[in-house]
Amino acid sequence: MAKEKKRRQVGTGTVYQRKDGRWIGRYRNGFTTSGSVAYKSVSATTEDKARAALNSAIRNRKTEEDEGIDPKMTVARWLNIWLPIRKTRVAPKTYTDDASMCRRWIIPAIGARKLSELTPADLRKITAAIKKGKPGKPAPGQSTVRRSHEVITAALKAASVEGYSISHRLFLVDAPTKGVSDRTDIPVDEALLILKAAETDPYASRWVAAILNGIRQGEALGLTWDRVNLEAGVIDVSWQQQELVYEHRCSDDPEKPTCGKKRGAACHSRQFRVPDGYEYVQMAGRWHWIRPKTRAGKRLIPLVPWMVEALRQWRLVAPKSALGLVWPAPDGGVREKEADRLEFHTLQKAAGVSHPGGRFYHVHEARHATASILLAMRVDTQVIIAIMGHSSVLSSRTYMHTDLDMMRTALDGVAERLQLSA
Repeated sequence: MAKEKKRRQVGTGTVYQRKDGRWIGRYRNGFTTSGSVAYKSVSATTEDKARAALNSAIRNRKTEEDEGIDPKMTVARWLNIWLPIRKTRVAPKTYTDDASMCRRWIIPAIGARKLSELTPADLRKITAAIKKGKPGKPAPGQSTVRRSHEVITAALKAASVEGYSISHRLFLVDAPTKGVSDRTDIPVDEALLILKAAETDPYASRWVAAILNGIRQGEALGLTWDRVNLEAGVIDVSWQQQELVYEHRCSDDPEKPTCGKKRGAACHSRQFRVPDGYEYVQMAGRWHWIRPKTRAGKRLIPLVPWMVEALRQWRLVAPKSALGLVWPAPDGGVREKEADRLEFHTLQKAAGVSHPGGRFYHVHEARHATASILLAMRVDTQVIIAIMGHSSVLSSRTYMHTDLDMMRTALDGVAERLQLSA
């Protein structure tokens, strides 16, 4: 007796065997541009496998339809959807870097690829493109390769959350190794020479704050007198100076301006680019006070007696600042980071010191010096983190409350090491 052929329900497709023996599953998939029915097919070596593949394909199609998922979504189209979302969640500079990474490297390399078809080989294409570089320009370093991997991985995770089919193998690919950095700490003897050269500089306390207290450049340039308590010998570095970028607001899409101006700063309806929940107060122009997002960035730092006296004397002669800045520009306005950096170079030149590689030390490397001195003095790691905030110089640990007296004792020891006496 012939096997009775089961009839499939409407919308569940059909399964049949080709002359070559292979089993085909076919189902309706909308309509073509001419209005005729469009079909999609799957194939397998057996009828059961073909039916399983067909059912899976139909389920995926229904999920995509229910969730508004476009099965033909490409990397380029997804990144143009993801970046505006990303902009609301990360710091302005992070977004600027991410957007640049997408447009310079990721989209040119794999922008035309469908999200559902991506493989680890596509990630290698991005790396290859970066290492090759642009015509007539030197190829970027390893840090760019690593950053591109971080950006595309974040974008693909976001796509997966939205319901797009992303191969799990992409998330198993090892991140590229970090590039070799020549950043280092300033040796104690050279730090002493810099401080000696700064003795005649009105801004001497600025550089002692960097080397002794490990204060970041943005924290120093954004510090105001109302957050300095000389009687208690404490400063509050819970705000810092940062630059915000203008973006177009002449259309619904900041990336597609209608004003005809190329730069956001030239747009008649410009606004600053800020993520959701970002705490900021405008200082002047593009410069703002911002609050760090992490708890470790909001901290009190005790001052050694030398620093208290230095700040007391500096307050008497410091340029009058309408913003109340401790270390303003000579005209009382915002001290630009570039001007601050160049002065640090001038001090190093006067002190006769330089980085082992022949360049000037970066301002941030003063923080490395602070950490190294504290570590050499066997100061507890938690005390160092409390003084400096989470630092890449140290292995990251969960922030713990540290008594101000412990921090003061540690900094007194550093001051003695740096030959700073009240």
